[in-house]
Amino acid sequence: MSNTKTVFILLSLLLLLFQGCSRRHVSVGRGTGESLSPARYKKALKHYTQSASVYSNFETVLLAKATYWGWSFRDAYADEYGYRYVLPAAAQSEMEARERSDWEMYHQFMLAAYTPNPKKNDFSKPDSIWRLRLYDSSGNVAAPVVIKRVDHDDETLKEFFPYVDGWYRAYVVKFPREELELGSEQLVLQAASALGIAEFTYATHKEPVPEEKGHMDASLQSQE
Repeated sequence: MSNTKTVFILLSLLLLLFQGCSRRHVSVGRGTGESLSPARYKKALKHYTQSASVYSNFETVLLAKATYWGWSFRDAYADEYGYRYVLPAAAQSEMEARERSDWEMYHQFMLAAYTPNPKKNDFSKPDSIWRLRLYDSSGNVAAPVVIKRVDHDDETLKEFFPYVDGWYRAYVVKFPREELELGSEQLVLQAASALGIAEFTYATHKEPVPEEKGHMDASLQSQE
């Protein structure tokens, strides 16, 4: 083999290696200059997630976790989703707009429930044994307008809500915001049945709104 062919082969191999390394180190930023940290989403998830349980005659009836989609959580979720899926700036803006529109209409929760008897884990059925309600600090109450069971094989569900393991069923629950007091001190999500009552309480008096985007991280830290 001539020296010219040898040099050409070596250069070709180096070029392929360089291109491979470039792909592995591609920037996932969206050109905004922001430093997106997965720790921010984990902090928001921990802050907005509550646990509750129901027991009867010393036996477990219900174990549940519920994450409230307050604006700080939605903002952290949208950023983390865009970070993981490397969304272009336009797609990221569309997602943030959808989150804002949804926030303006609903109080939303991710509810994960475990019952020893799977037949009693039926929150999304019209004739469910459970009744979901949302109370504000003035005693106003709202019924859900959406209770949607999430596919357990949904990889996004597992990545963003790791507490939804093989024993839990997950539901997206939405309540109309207009039926509850604006600026309520707290919200209480209640799951009631003849078997017992589970309640999840969220302090919302310091909850920022979309216009206060710059204060969201500070809000999470001040409420820890």
